[in-house]
Amino acid sequence: MLFLLSLPVEAHPCVPCSDDDSTRSYEELSDMSVPEPGCYVAQAMEGIAESTASSKEGDFHGGASNEGINNEVPNTNAKDVREEVIEAIDDAINFMEAKDAEEPAPTSHAVNAMQAPNNTDGIKVTLVNSVPQPALGILDLLGLSMWCVGFLTEAVADGQKFAFRGKAENRKKFIKSGLWRFSRHPNYFGEILMWLGLCTSFMSCVTSGSQLLVWISPAFNALLLLRVSGVPMLEKAGEEKWGSDPEYQHYMKNTSCIVPWFPASEYKGPKAPKST
Repeated sequence: MLFLLSLPVEAHPCVPCSDDDSTRSYEELSDMSVPEPGCYVAQAMEGIAESTASSKEGDFHGGASNEGINNEVPNTNAKDVREEVIEAIDDAINFMEAKDAEEPAPTSHAVNAMQAPNNTDGIKVTLVNSVPQPALGILDLLGLSMWCVGFLTEAVADGQKFAFRGKAENRKKFIKSGLWRFSRHPNYFGEILMWLGLCTSFMSCVTSGSQLLVWISPAFNALLLLRVSGVPMLEKAGEEKWGSDPEYQHYMKNTSCIVPWFPASEYKGPKAPKST
């Protein structure tokens, strides 16, 4: 916001192009004030500056809406201030796009070459990123930590299984080493933990109850992995391959399904007969 308020709005006035611009020389055009891409949002920037200044006195006046009516919200907190500023930004963007539709681009190639491109997407990004964001908190750090642990767990588990299957002597064996000693599906545990980490970090900037619906995403992902296409299908295939192996039955019975836990004790019973 400080960056936007410090923009020299009046240093580059908007100068519309005339029909005679195509007949002017390059030297004459260079002496003219060149329109800036953000000149149409000068009114919005001034409105945001006034709104920010008034909020320090206890009252915040939002940017002008489409009908030109100011909304007054007394004793506004930081989240309400951000929401009002975002509304003012939307109004500025709508005004700019409507202005562009009313005023076609000039036909002079010389003027077009001198002007900066009217990139409304770039201005949108600049305006939105200028809104003050809350500082990193405990939920942000916790969510980031969960995501990193989940990512490493999934990557290591998949790497271990890939290396195990790459050996010819393990072609008809099931993996029970590495992270697979502590969980029958450690890669799925990492996947679920990554989604939970993202939603946990998001909780630090929730402004309305409807935003809590974001938790549907990790819940649906976990449902697919645990009840539909993940664990059930893999364990059904494993049962068909090694269901008659006592060592496999011992592993399945004494090893945690998803969350890594204490590994199963070493199997000392009879070995399964070798298939021919």
